[in-house]
Amino acid sequence: MHKNKFGKLYQETNGNYKYSIKINDHNPFLFNFKYFDINVNNKTYYDKKCREKDDFFNFLSGCKKIGEFTWEQLKTDRHFHCHDIDNFEFTDDEIKNFTPMQIKLPSFKQGRLVGFIDKDLVFNVVKFDKKHIIYPDKTR
Repeated sequence: MHKNKFGKLYQETNGNYKYSIKINDHNPFLFNFKYFDINVNNKTYYDKKCREKDDFFNFLSGCKKIGEFTWEQLKTDRHFHCHDIDNFEFTDDEIKNFTPMQIKLPSFKQGRLVGFIDKDLVFNVVKFDKKHIIYPDKTR
C-alpha cells in the first residue's frame, strides 16, 4: 500500500489497484496524458471527420476548465459525473490493474475523460470518450 498526504493506493483481493482519496479543499486536480490512446472501440477519435478545430479547442478548454477545480469539487459536483467505471478494463499491461474512472468535460454535451488515479493523485487520461459510449448512462 502506498500512502501520500492525499490518500492511499491499495490492492483489492482481485489484484486490481484502487485509490482511496482523502477529499479536502487542498487536493489539486492534476492530470497527464502518458497513457492517452486516441482509439475508442478500435476507431480513431481523431479521424478525418473529427479533426475539426472546434472539437480540439473544446477538448483543450474542457481540460483547462477541470484543471481549475479540486478533487472535492469534482467528486461532489454531479455536473462532472466523476466516478469509477464498472465493466471496463484497460488493456495496457502496465495499467490494467488500476480502477478506471470518468470525468465529464464541461465543454462537451457528453464527452468524458476516462483514466485512473496513480499513487501521486494524478489523473492519467487514457481515453477521450466524446460520445459517452464506454460507460453510457443507465437511462439510455
